Amino acid sequence: MRLTFSPVPVPEERDPRPLVDLVLEGFHEAPITCLVDTGSLRTRLPDWVADVIGVDLAGAPCERIVLGGTVVECRQAHVSVAVGPHEVPAPVWFCDGWNAPFGLVGQEDVLRAFRLELSSAEGWLELRPEP
Repeated sequence: MRLTFSPVPVPEERDPRPLVDLVLEGFHEAPITCLVDTGSLRTRLPDWVADVIGVDLAGAPCERIVLGGTVVECRQAHVSVAVGPHEVPAPVWFCDGWNAPFGLVGQEDVLRAFRLELSSAEGWLELRPEP
């Protein structure tokens, strides 16, 4: 699946970035746009996404991190993640205190299921499922 770079969904951003839409737990009507972050190990999403898809984070594993210069508390949940027609189970971290309209896709969970090719010069990325 080849995707063209586009700006992150915030008003002050106009530069195209490598983005992909994730569908969590089959909520095709509410995909979350995510920045493909090859430097991030974990997929991080704002905690409001867990509320939208009905994931209970009570008692979930927790860690505090700095995200975008802000200390946030993230809770992990195992969810179904679809990228286009390809669905994978993945541990995803939902971050309280990060209210961005987008997430970050990391290496250890979602990206692990795909082969990533990226052309910054041409402004595209391609994701192919790993065999």
